Amino acid sequence: MASLLLVVRRLQFHTLRPISCTSLISRSIPAKLPPFFTQAFHQAPCKRCKHTPHAGSLLQTHSQSIYRITDFLEYAHEIPERAQLGLPEFLERVQNAKDIASGDEAMALLDDSGVKPDKDFIFSAIWALREEWKLAFLVFKWGMKWDCVVNKIWCLMIWLLGNHSKFSTAWTVVHELYRGSKDARQAILIMIDR
Repeated sequence: MASLLLVVRRLQFHTLRPISCTSLISRSIPAKLPPFFTQAFHQAPCKRCKHTPHAGSLLQTHSQSIYRITDFLEYAHEIPERAQLGLPEFLERVQNAKDIASGDEAMALLDDSGVKPDKDFIFSAIWALREEWKLAFLVFKWGMKWDCVVNKIWCLMIWLLGNHSKFSTAWTVVHELYRGSKDARQAILIMIDR
């Protein structure tokens, strides 16, 4: 109990003048402890993360880079029409896959569509299905099978799942993105924004 009071007094004293947290921890931990105990308290260097608030002002200066979290509508409008050939028929097939219980059978139904997808096609399909998260997720998984899911599509899927309050599934997608050694910063910002 006395050691707890000592730590509290030190914290009160040190809040009046700035010091690094690691020096306080290293002084209060006995020197005999193995190094792996103190490594948990290592303080990583801090970087400032700049991004705009949800749907906020999109001003950008030369000295700062701003993450635009919700620019999916703009990107959807930039996709060329040639990349969307066969999209209405494909979306109809996806709607039919809704009644199939097995995920493998649903994927096979999409494979039989005759569509050779690319990143723009997958983005357009997910965007069109953004009100039905299960069907959008099916298209996302199908796009992963065809290796045409890029970072923008990962972020769109995470945004979509967050909008439908499917946070557990969205965090699983973020984890897959991170595990695949891809840049997960924007995906995490999207999750924070949701």
